[in-house]
Amino acid sequence: RQRHLTIPCEMCIRDSTKPHQGNRLQAIKTLRDILRKHLTDPRYQAPAIQGRIATLYFPIIPMLLTSQELLLSLDVALQHDLLLCFVYVLKWCPINVFRSWWNNDAQKRHVSFFCLLQTSILVFEDQPQIIDALEVSYKFAVEFVNDRAEHLAPSHDAVFDSIFTLLRMAFNTLSDYRRLCESHVLEGLLSSFAIITKKLPAHFFTYLGNSYLDLMCYELLRYVAYGDAQDKVDDPKLAELIKSVCEMNFETQKDIKTLKIQMTLAASRLVGEEQSLDSSHLLEFIDLVRSLVDKDPREAFRKAVHDVTSRIASIFQYHARINNTADHDTLADLYYETAMRYEDSPDLRLGWLESLAIKHNMCGCWEEAA
Repeated sequence: RQRHLTIPCEMCIRDSTKPHQGNRLQAIKTLRDILRKHLTDPRYQAPAIQGRIATLYFPIIPMLLTSQELLLSLDVALQHDLLLCFVYVLKWCPINVFRSWWNNDAQKRHVSFFCLLQTSILVFEDQPQIIDALEVSYKFAVEFVNDRAEHLAPSHDAVFDSIFTLLRMAFNTLSDYRRLCESHVLEGLLSSFAIITKKLPAHFFTYLGNSYLDLMCYELLRYVAYGDAQDKVDDPKLAELIKSVCEMNFETQKDIKTLKIQMTLAASRLVGEEQSLDSSHLLEFIDLVRSLVDKDPREAFRKAVHDVTSRIASIFQYHARINNTADHDTLADLYYETAMRYEDSPDLRLGWLESLAIKHNMCGCWEEAA
């Protein structure tokens, strides 16, 4: 009886020759329709019942991981239907079933699993199904890290790279399609960043050979930068995460020098790549972070965070002044002044000086550019 449940999926995956293309098409539609009926049947609405049904279809997961290249070769409509089945099983299947699987499978398959979640986000990004895709993405990122943190190295770890890329993609998608998503999706993603950062402090604060902290700060600031007046209601949640990350860095290293460097890099990259961003909203957000930190009883912590936020605020202030300056000589002075503020960060100073050289070249000031 259990065997017949996976037959449609096996036909979806294994009928790869052209004469069987019709069989595969029908099999995918059959599988999709079966699961859709299970989901909408009034008799099966209890989560426990949906969980038992999803468990019966769990073999879909390893089959798809084995044939991921074939999945990507399908046309968009077939990918869509097959990934609907994938996300359904992830949403409803009990987590202990997945724990049993990933504790006994190879690292390569773990990477394939999180890559398939990335594909799901790309396929559903502008559709209502994106909510489920985002929910299962941050759910499984957190569950996997909680279960297997000791197996995740702070550098060149293919599994954690795929997990972090998934979370970044989810956050990017939420930022671009925030009107499609509900507020709990943002809360879930922010919570997942906080949990993973706390679970793996070496990845974010101790080992400097990766850019996880820089990239996380960049995504948070970018989300704020492109929010409108309606999105300002989310600012306190984002500010709480920044404060939480500051606290974790402080508790790990007794200072927040790592965050200071990485957040400065993130802010500089944001103003360098996104010339049209509204600095005023970002400055309001920095003030909000400060106000949260001011309530902390630790003077050393408050002072350290104020140092970081002052540096970030200065980047956004300079960006606003640069955008409002038309005179080339004044603009060059601003770029040079900004670069000289980063004597303790050679990469940042070089980045601003290179930007200044580009401005000189654009205006034909060849000697100054040299």
